[in-house]
Amino acid sequence: MYASCGEIEAAFGIFKRMEQRTIVSWTSMITGFAKHGYGDEALSVFRWMETVEKESNIRPDKVTFLGLLCACTHSGYVNEGRHYFRSMTVDWGIEPTIEHYGCMVDLLSRAGLLDEAHELVKSMPMKPNDVVWGALLSGCRIYKSVELASDVAHWLTEELEPQRAAGYFVLLSNVYAAAKKWEDVVAVRRKMLDIKTKKPPGLSWIQIEGSIYEFMAGDRSHENARMIYDVLDEITKEARCQRYVPCFTDAFVGILD
Repeated sequence: MYASCGEIEAAFGIFKRMEQRTIVSWTSMITGFAKHGYGDEALSVFRWMETVEKESNIRPDKVTFLGLLCACTHSGYVNEGRHYFRSMTVDWGIEPTIEHYGCMVDLLSRAGLLDEAHELVKSMPMKPNDVVWGALLSGCRIYKSVELASDVAHWLTEELEPQRAAGYFVLLSNVYAAAKKWEDVVAVRRKMLDIKTKKPPGLSWIQIEGSIYEFMAGDRSHENARMIYDVLDEITKEARCQRYVPCFTDAFVGILD
């Protein structure tokens, strides 16, 4: 509970004081660290668990390894991710699920290892889903791999339902736009019009003192909208003073017209 609420230090304090730990408590701590970007701590807890495994008969399960791979993904630990992905099968006899493959594809794609990520997708024993292809497409956007993005686009066109494909089509168009492939950008837009799909506006939520507030891109209907945007302007000014340069690569103008 503490880890889920972001109180990671409190969670770890309770965890260390526990007289007995089950695989659920070990996994919860690993996953908690992973979700909040503490990759080293997550891996350290797993190594700690390994040292007591023989005495307490604790064995990691699929969820444990999912937490480990998430930790590696958020921290960019490619070699460690490869090791644990292999270890779960070779050392522990656990067959990876599509979620484990998705984490590995995301890890490799973020690191720019797009060919390795693509080969992993093609070797999957199950059919890749949109999350897996989306992770690979995100890597194509970061590293401007137009050719591979085109291969992913074929899957998007053939396999994915129109409403679920909208966000990925926009992502694909951004890959083409970054590479100045304007004819391909137009082709993506036409395809979206042909299949009658449209990306919904971006949404975000925050919780303050038990109340949940929803914000939509471009929406100014909130009663405190003026004050909110004034604060955002101040944050933007401060960021620019710190020499932050905004990136507009993903702002594909006109795709939602």
